[in-house]
Amino acid sequence: MQRTTRAPRLTRNGWHCSVTHSHQLVGVAISNRGPIGLDVEHVRDITVDDMRGALTHSELAHVRRQHPDDRVGEVFRSWGRKESIVKLTGEGVAAMPAYEVTTRSDNGFWTVQDASQGDTNYVVRDLSVHTGYVAAIAEYTPME
Repeated sequence: MQRTTRAPRLTRNGWHCSVTHSHQLVGVAISNRGPIGLDVEHVRDITVDDMRGALTHSELAHVRRQHPDDRVGEVFRSWGRKESIVKLTGEGVAAMPAYEVTTRSDNGFWTVQDASQGDTNYVVRDLSVHTGYVAAIAEYTPME
């Protein structure tokens, strides 16, 4: 594995990896299908407004439509989906506002839009992890 200024990369045979941690949980994703982004978040007390800089208006509206008891968890799920995308692209969290995770399909994947280019070939899926944590994984899906 080679460490760059952004994300660790496997240097042999087209393998890609993503490493994440939050509080006491660590995750690693490895893929030979292309770049991958993994994020895990420890759910803790915050308000929806704390995420105004990272989430778009429609993402914030989605969070606010949730039952009040579920909003904090959904804030972290929304954040995790977006962070998994910027880990996939290698852009870092400053690029999070450029992406919008829009609709969830029947197969459990979320659609991703780029503010400047519209639809992307990225898909995001929520993962089930330890109690008190949320996680998401992003992949690049070539157009058919």
